[in-house]
Amino acid sequence: SFIANHNFEIQKREFEKKNNKPIDYYKENPARMYALGEEAAQLLSNVINEHPEIAQNIPNMELYKKFLQKKNENNGERILKQVNIEQAERILKLIQSLDPPGIGSRTIQECLLSQLEHIQNPNDTQKLAIDILRDGYDAFAKKHYHVLLKQFEITEEQLKAVLDIIKRLNPKPGGGDNIVEMNTVIPDFIVVKDDNGELTIIVNDGNMPQIRLSSAYERLRREIKSQKVNKETREWIRSKYEDAKFLIQAIRQRKATMLKVMTAIAHHQREFFDYGISALKPLIYKDVAEATGLDISTVCRIVNGKYVQTQFGTFELKFFFSESLPNDEGEEVSTTVIKEEIKNIIEQEPKDKPYSDDKISDLLKERGYNVARRTVAKYREQLKIPVARLRKEL
Repeated sequence: SFIANHNFEIQKREFEKKNNKPIDYYKENPARMYALGEEAAQLLSNVINEHPEIAQNIPNMELYKKFLQKKNENNGERILKQVNIEQAERILKLIQSLDPPGIGSRTIQECLLSQLEHIQNPNDTQKLAIDILRDGYDAFAKKHYHVLLKQFEITEEQLKAVLDIIKRLNPKPGGGDNIVEMNTVIPDFIVVKDDNGELTIIVNDGNMPQIRLSSAYERLRREIKSQKVNKETREWIRSKYEDAKFLIQAIRQRKATMLKVMTAIAHHQREFFDYGISALKPLIYKDVAEATGLDISTVCRIVNGKYVQTQFGTFELKFFFSESLPNDEGEEVSTTVIKEEIKNIIEQEPKDKPYSDDKISDLLKERGYNVARRTVAKYREQLKIPVARLRKEL
């Protein structure tokens, strides 16, 4: 009904007070599922009667890690005053005996070792993996495979088998922060191309508030015209009716503005909808603002957090915006296209001899993109791709 929607702010405040979280938390965070915590804490509380507060803190693994590493100046120091090192180690062993293997570990090395040590009757390769993690972890972490081959006097095939085992281990048992994220992206726009190549942009109304005037409220408005109602009541109903019309009109206007922005993006990036990422052009918010007659700040608000579904996949609207770099022919090329080229080069590189940033820069020049090594390094880091040494595989 109208009144329920008009009083949304009041409901919102009550909801937030009751749940102790802003309502945006539920909008911005995907569905969550707790994977670990209370069961482990309950078990420890039953076993370690003399120190139940430690067990109760197990669901908060970050606090527990700080306690073990003696870096927490507040809770950790307070707990350590009550527990000596022998007791702490005994509690640690108990925690590490729980499922999943590796829980309660202080370091990645300890976590991986704990998982391997849980294996009953390990084979030779598993035993070798334990030795390498225990005595050659530094070289393993830095991918200095030649050091491991020499130190353990093994062949490349043996090392490959060990690495394959370690890759299957979980560095964050229990989900890291005890939570498994389940992300679902619902597009705000859908762009469809017909047989004639024409684009149709659809605003997903499922993401828009559905508000209308209730029939009961409309009936009330009609009734007060034929009945004697005091001026104050009549004025109150008229005011609420005008507020409702304004709110409904504001939602319609927002939908129209969203469509205007998406249309401008689709017009500028028309070739993307034919050929994909390689056809992206440079685009900045100012370009869309000028094309639509909107303020840049309005364009930013519309673009932020919005997604569009296309024949090439679902993309965040921010994806279509990028700076430009000139190619060998003097044309301006989207930096998104260059990043995609870097990603493709790295995907196709020899795994045993990954390309350096200098080499990637040379390969880009061969493809017509004059990109300096420092720029390659910057884009690679933005893509969250590690340096060549850490990409190396046997």
